[in-house]
Amino acid sequence: MPLASAQIVDGVVTLLKTVPASGARVFAARGWPLADTELPAWVVIAQGESLEVQTIHFPSLQRHTLSVDAVVKVRAVSDLDDAMHDLALAAMTALQGTAAAASLGSLPNVDCNVAGIDRELIGDGEAALGQLTLHLSITFQTMQNAPGVLV
Repeated sequence: MPLASAQIVDGVVTLLKTVPASGARVFAARGWPLADTELPAWVVIAQGESLEVQTIHFPSLQRHTLSVDAVVKVRAVSDLDDAMHDLALAAMTALQGTAAAASLGSLPNVDCNVAGIDRELIGDGEAALGQLTLHLSITFQTMQNAPGVLV
């Protein structure tokens, strides 16, 4: 069984694949560049993770707060901002539009929230490429002796 945070990233990837404009172009921690023909596309990257002990006996219950960045790269000759906003709306709805989505589908006791959004135009002059980052804050619990089992 994979680490709980890896399961969380997989859950985010699965939900983002339901965004019609980007379709199946959703990657977990892709380490190579995307071609313009592959855009729009999402890259999901786990960032920092904090753990807070909830009980004093062994094995202790641990509450995790995982930061995940969902980054979409977009190419649009006109209305680049609108294209990024449309993708953000669709992604935010996919990730937190229902109680089931906010718990990343079938994962137990998971809560996914958008904690912030960054936007960037790429290139000098007339930019046709943009990048939008949804900063996600995802909380979940594991037991100290079973870091791959969500409880």
